[in-house]
Amino acid sequence: MKTKRVIIVGGGLAGLACAIELIDHGLDVTVLESSPILGGKAASWHDEDGDIVDLGLHVVTPLYEHLLELLRKVGAHENIVWRDGNYYLALRGGKVDSIRIASLPAPMHFLAGLLRYRKLSLLDRLSGLPAFAEILLSTDRHRRKFDLWTFRDWARSRGATENLVAHLFDPMVEGLMFLDCHHVSTTNVMFDLHYMLLNKESSRLGFIDGGLNEKMIAPIAGHITASGGVILTEQNVSRFRFGRNRIEALELATGEVLSADAYVAAVPVHRIQEMLPDDAFDDPYFANLCRFEPAPVIGVQLWFDRKVTDISDLILTPKCIFNAYADVSNIISEYRSRSGSIVHFVLAPAGHLLALSDRRIVRLVHEDFGDVFPVARDARVVKSTVVRTPKAFYRQYPGMEQYRPPQRTPLDNLFLAGDFTRNKYPPCMEGAVKSGQLAAECLLKAVQTGSDVPTDQ
Repeated sequence: MKTKRVIIVGGGLAGLACAIELIDHGLDVTVLESSPILGGKAASWHDEDGDIVDLGLHVVTPLYEHLLELLRKVGAHENIVWRDGNYYLALRGGKVDSIRIASLPAPMHFLAGLLRYRKLSLLDRLSGLPAFAEILLSTDRHRRKFDLWTFRDWARSRGATENLVAHLFDPMVEGLMFLDCHHVSTTNVMFDLHYMLLNKESSRLGFIDGGLNEKMIAPIAGHITASGGVILTEQNVSRFRFGRNRIEALELATGEVLSADAYVAAVPVHRIQEMLPDDAFDDPYFANLCRFEPAPVIGVQLWFDRKVTDISDLILTPKCIFNAYADVSNIISEYRSRSGSIVHFVLAPAGHLLALSDRRIVRLVHEDFGDVFPVARDARVVKSTVVRTPKAFYRQYPGMEQYRPPQRTPLDNLFLAGDFTRNKYPPCMEGAVKSGQLAAECLLKAVQTGSDVPTDQ
């Protein structure tokens, strides 16, 4: 395949990471983004008061090696505030405790903290040890054997009590994967826990020190344009124009037609389906894209008139409308001088909440938060934001791993990127970056070899 000019559809982390790789190898790259702002699911903006509004609460771990290397490359790695990684669990009734990471070699750094966690009975704590031991010793091949299992069924089969699943695993899994343990694939949960147990550094958590767009996305985009790439926002691609086993052009919603030698679709899986003609779904590669179900996520930010927590880490709470949250007034530099707390909540899975009004959602969040942190009951919410993402990620149901598509499609000059495509990471910022790099790798390989044969990852 002779390629000089590439169009990347999508200005999120996957598309931007792909663009940098291709530009570094001398290709002419244009990125098209339908929104006025870049970032995709990692977007942020400022409201009329100048306050940061994030599309979601994004947390970085040392596991995100490709994202962190990308941030180092563009000079944005210093924009991360690293916390020690104590796992705070807050229960109704004002019971707040943490699993404190011990100063011990891995995996005892985490297991010692778990065994000291008094909010669970000794039986509950000990019941998790067989599961943790198997996860620690597992290979990637072994973990993939359990893709058809829910994590709840797998953990219970290894002796974990229902109480351990409900009060430890459920809030962790819901906060990371937007499904509870009764519905999420064991393979994806085992991957994250394996890394956490294997590496002491993995217990550290990082928060972007400000808006994601300003502190992370803008430096990446600036590197692209400084290297000769072109980024165009508000360019809504309506469909691909197909030729014989290839893409001939892209048609924008305005009717404008753009063409290139190769194309990378770095957009959510539902958008790719909308861009494809009906005939494309005769091929199993594209037909399998229809198997992905969206996982709605809602982000809620509450500005309080007083401090309601002094915790500067991620907090997990089971059995509430939210599952993961953080008081960013204790973390983000520009907010530390504020007299009141700014708490960012993640509500997921959130499909049952989408029909509710913003006012109702804020009320429910405030009520549940007051049950966990009683001081918040009397605190006044002076401001709130509710950001809905109906199709944030795909649901990581058991059996879905086999349908994640490789980055090279059956079409000669079309490649896919996005955290749903095949890579070793669950849907997350790291998976998005890695997918973009894999798409670039496939495209460059096709350029170098002239191969028209799709390759698997």
